[in-house]
Amino acid sequence: MLRVAICDDMFIDLFSDSDSLMVSHIARPFDIILRDIIMPMLNGIDTAAEIRKLDKSVKTVFLTSSAEFAVDSYKVHADNYLLKPVDPESLYSCLDDGFFKCHRSYIVNIYHIDTYSQKVIRMKSGAHIPISRDCHTAFETAFFNLMFS
Repeated sequence: MLRVAICDDMFIDLFSDSDSLMVSHIARPFDIILRDIIMPMLNGIDTAAEIRKLDKSVKTVFLTSSAEFAVDSYKVHADNYLLKPVDPESLYSCLDDGFFKCHRSYIVNIYHIDTYSQKVIRMKSGAHIPISRDCHTAFETAFFNLMFS
């Protein structure tokens, strides 16, 4: 089982079936969807195809134990396809666009940053997230590259 901890000003919804995911995405679109392929009712590929009809920009990452659907994931323009057990660095790299690991315990969504200083990131939600000394220069580069690209 993959354990994920996220500290950011975002909402995380968990779904055990594809239908619930689709209904929720239609009501309030997600920025990123991490999903398995082998699911009850609709499989992950079919769900991604349905969501792609409505939302071409949502980032889609498959987390699965089967390599057999990897080619099919291209048909739904998946951003990544990771095999379980998922290596944390692989997960970080597929979240790379807009997300940054600013501290050994924190990943932030750059699009939700209000301000930052040498030691702290202030999120639009008001949360204060520490920046490690080792990460500050790389953070600043990633922030400017993403905001001004």
